Amino acid sequence: MYLTILGLFTIALYCYIYMSVADISQYGKFRKHAYVFLAISMVTQSIIFIFSHSYGLEMFETFWLILAVMWLTFYFTVDLPIYVVSFATVSHVFYLFTMRAFAVTVLSIVTQVPLYRINASDNFYLLVFLISTVMSITLLLFESKYYRSGKRMRQLINNHTQLNFVTIVKFSLASYLMFITYGTRFSAKESWNTLAYCVGSMMVVWMARLTLNHSVRISEMLEYEKQTAVLQQQLNTQVSHYKSYQKYTETFRKFRHDYKKVLSTVNMLLRNNETEKAVKLLDDMGVQMAKGVDAHVEYSNNVFIDAILQAYANYCAEAMIQFEAKVYWDPNVIIDDLDLARIFNNVLENAYEANLNLDHEQRFIKIRSNLRDYWLDIEVANSFSGTVKDNLETTKTEETQFHGIGTKIVEEVMQNQGGMVSWLPEEDVFKVRLHFPRKA
Repeated sequence: MYLTILGLFTIALYCYIYMSVADISQYGKFRKHAYVFLAISMVTQSIIFIFSHSYGLEMFETFWLILAVMWLTFYFTVDLPIYVVSFATVSHVFYLFTMRAFAVTVLSIVTQVPLYRINASDNFYLLVFLISTVMSITLLLFESKYYRSGKRMRQLINNHTQLNFVTIVKFSLASYLMFITYGTRFSAKESWNTLAYCVGSMMVVWMARLTLNHSVRISEMLEYEKQTAVLQQQLNTQVSHYKSYQKYTETFRKFRHDYKKVLSTVNMLLRNNETEKAVKLLDDMGVQMAKGVDAHVEYSNNVFIDAILQAYANYCAEAMIQFEAKVYWDPNVIIDDLDLARIFNNVLENAYEANLNLDHEQRFIKIRSNLRDYWLDIEVANSFSGTVKDNLETTKTEETQFHGIGTKIVEEVMQNQGGMVSWLPEEDVFKVRLHFPRKA
């Protein structure tokens, strides 16, 4: 009987460890020799669970060992930030410990066997861990399918503050439950203590679920706020473009108002054989017309791209940034106008802000396009200070909650489009290459 339970528990434990690592791996990449570390972790944890009871280790000591081993497991198997590793570790051990607390209390109530006898029996000890491991696997599958899937959980992973909040709360709740577990031996009323233990374990699980739900909702709201800020920025760009068109049309309106009088004067001068004056008047009229044309330079054959480029050309002129752009947009590239505006707005905003950190003579932004077989390539090159952060941020945006969001938006839109984006920092030039797939 003991060997059967031991075999089933070992299989369930290995499955739970593997599923936990596989679940968190969607937010990072497996490291080299990851499966070697995973195998070592599985064997180590099975040894800890099996022999800790024989050697008289307290339950909290056992879980502290498992916590340390799982932290090393996540760290050496998946390339993730420390705070994500800590979240995954606490979540893994938290569910295993709380499910054990729930399982042992239910088993005690059903069998009418006191808790201390269940904890003292080798068979009951492994049986409780087998049940709790299976329950943890079920809970992990349920949350992965219905609750932690998709971009909602990814938004929480990307939110350092909220993820740390979840980690701390889960750790605190597990510590509280561990304290109750250790204190059961001091209770005189076994039945009352068992009931309190059962209710306490259920409350801890419920509070943890509420905390996770709260954090996911907060992360969604912050993401929505960020998206709103980006859309507001795009709207400001469009307004700037419309103002430049207004200036352009106003110049021609004035010219149209005066050109009839000018032509009448030219006609009179020619009739009086005053050719030089007529030529000079026509030259002046040509200069005025040229100034009107210069009010708007066409940077692209696409009206949305041209609007954005025109706006940033105006920004660059005010900031003394050399701006050059000539973008041909192929109609065979199928993409929503809003997504197109999001890509160019964010790339150009990063390029513009990166220039503001430099001396005037070093500032420039150059944009060009290239059409090839099945791709349209657009390259945006700008000068920058040479310092790039982990999130590819090269600017000094004061609103720290928006740091790195531009690059994430560009990558997300390009990925959904089926295209690619490359970030190429060099010594003093930062290049962004956008590769749009063309429809055959």
